[in-house]
Amino acid sequence: MCRISTKISTMNSVPLSPSLRRQAQGMAGLVQYRRDSIAALIAAYGRRVKYPTASGKVAFVMGCGRSGTSILGEALSLHPDVTYHREPRPVWHHIDKRTAIWGFLSAPGVLPLEESDFTGKQERRFRRLLLHAPTACVVEKSPEATFRIGWLMRLAPQATFIHIIRDGASVIRSIVALSTQSIPHGLAKSHNLWWGIEDRKWSVFAEGILPTLGLEAEPWRLSPTERACCEWLAAIEYVERWQERMGRQLTTVRYEDMISESQVVLPQIAAAIGLTSPEHWVREAGNIFFKPTRQSNSSIHLRPELAQRFNQTQFRLGYEPCAQVARSEHEVFDLRPETLSAWQDGEAEQAGIPEHKSTE
Repeated sequence: MCRISTKISTMNSVPLSPSLRRQAQGMAGLVQYRRDSIAALIAAYGRRVKYPTASGKVAFVMGCGRSGTSILGEALSLHPDVTYHREPRPVWHHIDKRTAIWGFLSAPGVLPLEESDFTGKQERRFRRLLLHAPTACVVEKSPEATFRIGWLMRLAPQATFIHIIRDGASVIRSIVALSTQSIPHGLAKSHNLWWGIEDRKWSVFAEGILPTLGLEAEPWRLSPTERACCEWLAAIEYVERWQERMGRQLTTVRYEDMISESQVVLPQIAAAIGLTSPEHWVREAGNIFFKPTRQSNSSIHLRPELAQRFNQTQFRLGYEPCAQVARSEHEVFDLRPETLSAWQDGEAEQAGIPEHKSTE
């Protein structure tokens, strides 16, 4: 026993080269993802056996990522009548492989899904895997839902949609902070914490969503800040296009109001879903909201057409228009997948990309 322990200890003490260490970490991440996916599907089918009746109420929490969807979902998860699914991507992949936009599957993903993409087979899998629960209501949270409203309304015609919005400058800074970080995945791939494996999420966004913004710039010539701005703008505008048709099925919540006035906003959200608001839930859920930190008043720099559009949207939503035109309209950014690793691996400055820090 001592010999074995000594041998293992000796092996662990052998230094690995950075490339081998990165490959080992990447394979560990890949194996963990596969395990998590299998566990999620087993749990989903297990719920169907244990709870043969599907829940009657369904709510989707959506909005641009980094807008507060996670903390709102966490608050709703504490409600006694709610079963909560936080970004159940392996389950969605099983319902329709096209939902896989992060590069974990070999099949190419699609970000926008419309009513015409709906099939009866998807609906049956959706009900089997997500709606069987011990509670009267199922709440699902995924930022991608923002671009799949038509499809989701076919899957769950009576669903409630909770759309959370937040000051665009704060969202953009938070996205940029994540998008400049990456971790290994597999033997030779890099998983960007925001844009996915080998920039897959940005690729499907550029193909399916970016044209709706009418930008003339090439997708790979946008700076990290401009990428984040495009995602925020597209999320806001996409929901606005559906607003009239959704009617009372859509409830919009401001992140800042939810944080500062949770005792008022949480009961409003519960009522929109069709739930009661027990005092103990409002109190407990309100405790998870941290007081907002003071936000930086510094401007964000964008190309002219984006700066104008951003400021107009900020003003319309009641936020400060704080975008300025980039120092040079001719600044060139090259963020194609083959050059992306330069700033993903912490070399943003060498790549000529200004450093951004999260204010959260």
